[in-house]
Amino acid sequence: MRPSVFLAGMAVLAPALAASDGDDPGVSSCVACHGEIESMHPEAQLSCTDCHGGDDRASTLQEAHVPASRREASDERVAPLDRDLARRRFVNPMDLRVAEDVCGDCHQDTVEHVLVSLHGTTAGHLSDGFYEMGLFEERGSRFSVFPVDGAPRTGGEVEKLVQIPEHDESSADASDLRSHYTDLARKECMQCHLWSEGRAVRGRVGFDGDYRGEGCAACHVPYAIDGLSRSGDFSIPKGEPGHPRLHSMTRAPETSTCTSCHYGDASIGLHFRGLSQLPPGAPGGPDIPGTTDTPLNRTFYLSDPDITPPDVHHERGMHCIDCHTANDVMGDGKLHGQMEHAVEI
Repeated sequence: MRPSVFLAGMAVLAPALAASDGDDPGVSSCVACHGEIESMHPEAQLSCTDCHGGDDRASTLQEAHVPASRREASDERVAPLDRDLARRRFVNPMDLRVAEDVCGDCHQDTVEHVLVSLHGTTAGHLSDGFYEMGLFEERGSRFSVFPVDGAPRTGGEVEKLVQIPEHDESSADASDLRSHYTDLARKECMQCHLWSEGRAVRGRVGFDGDYRGEGCAACHVPYAIDGLSRSGDFSIPKGEPGHPRLHSMTRAPETSTCTSCHYGDASIGLHFRGLSQLPPGAPGGPDIPGTTDTPLNRTFYLSDPDITPPDVHHERGMHCIDCHTANDVMGDGKLHGQMEHAVEI
């Protein structure tokens, strides 16, 4: 937002702010720009700066916001653990790089568990391919998005995980396709899970069904299928995809949140809803019976109850988390390497 717009808003709302109780954590100069923004965490008396940082008593946008120390990449690459943490917190306080200092004030155990969960490490996916490509003689989880030296609780099948290595052109014959697998895993597999918002980055259109948050927000802040905001925050460009549906969180994510990620690989999010991938090159769309009318995840799907009936639980209105509860989704504090070890159900 331009500074002139910010100052105009301040002029309109200044009398209301002046008449308010200055000790009220819910009242700040932030509302001058962000208008009727929804309460993200109404159960707790938190101010904007308690989560985002910044200065909620500033009179200019530049003073109120936390500036970026460097220009961030505009694509889906995974940022390092220490990349511009104050700015990342300002943009998304639920980013796992800062979650221990923000969410962890009240939810320390939960944050610690998430960091070593499969949603946080991606251990199975990142490691399995090395065996399947013939690079390892035995299966086993060795790699994570970032290093994990241990876990809050003992009893897991894995003691530690190391960061997946970069592709080393000097270590193998470039004509051997196996030698390129590490590069594939770093560029493709790490876009899933919690250290990234995936390919549907803010401002990128045409990724309906893929838009989601990063870190804790991936599950706890709902996004619309089209990634457009319906918030009362009038500073958000309503035609730009990649924004949460509202500035509010949910304790119980709906199936649509889970399926923003879980539609590839084993396709469980598709089958649960009665959808299936079409054969390569097969047509789909509103003119093709038995397929979806609109693109989802950049493609059309088979949608025929006689061929791909939905799961009975989905038919009855149940959501993924009705069965996959906290230990499944956010981890049990132990370090696991495979899904079959981490899923309770």
